[in-house]
Amino acid sequence: MSSHSIIVSNVPADVGEGTLMRYVREMTEEGASVVHMQPFPDQYHFMNDSNNTKTWQLFFATSSEAATANMLFQSANAEHDLSTVHDTFNHADSSSHVPRTITQVDTWDDSGKQEAMRNKGRRISVTMI
Repeated sequence: MSSHSIIVSNVPADVGEGTLMRYVREMTEEGASVVHMQPFPDQYHFMNDSNNTKTWQLFFATSSEAATANMLFQSANAEHDLSTVHDTFNHADSSSHVPRTITQVDTWDDSGKQEAMRNKGRRISVTMI
C-alpha cells in the first residue's frame, strides 16, 4: 500500500494552513495539491510551545504527490523558504505566486535568517506515513 500523506514537523507557528498548502502546490514541479490537512497528532497536541512550532499531517490524492512533497520538505532550506513564502503571501496580493527556485527571485534576503533558525535547535522534518 502506498502512502498518500506526510507528517511535517517543526513548521513555524506563524505559518498558516493556506501558506503551507500554497507552498506545496507552487514549489513542486507537478503542482501537488493538498486535499486535506489536519493538526498532528490532534488539535490539542500539535503545537510545540517551547519551540513555537506546529506539526501537520498533509493528505494528497496520489502517492506520487505525497512523495514529491516529502522531497520538498527534506531540503535543507525548507524552513527558510517556507518563512519567506509566508512573508510574501502576507505582504503581496493574492495573485502573486511562489517562485519554483530561489534563483528566480532577486529580492530574497538570506541575511543570517537560516543560521538564526538553526540556532533555535529546530528544523522542519517530514515523514511519509
